[in-house]
Amino acid sequence: MLQQYTIDRNRIIAHGLRQGAQFALYLGFDARDLIRGVASVGGSLAQPPKENVPDQRLSFFLVAGERDPQIEVIKQTPIKLAENRFPVISHIVPGQGN
Repeated sequence: MLQQYTIDRNRIIAHGLRQGAQFALYLGFDARDLIRGVASVGGSLAQPPKENVPDQRLSFFLVAGERDPQIEVIKQTPIKLAENRFPVISHIVPGQGN
């Protein structure tokens, strides 16, 4: 797609819901040369985050429902990312499940 269309390489994100959210988080770290942001809905990190690389910006927008069965694990994700100095916006939606 990058060869066929004019795409701003600084605005490519990975997005996913639940298991797709975990894949989006994985993809963000695995394709650092391409992905600049991750939007995750109800996902958590399957493994510790990789180091923050200054010349490969990567930002995170994380959303989850307050009643999600995995909420305690999901709440740890922004903490782990912030510890590694990644820009993170995290929001828990009150009264929502998964």
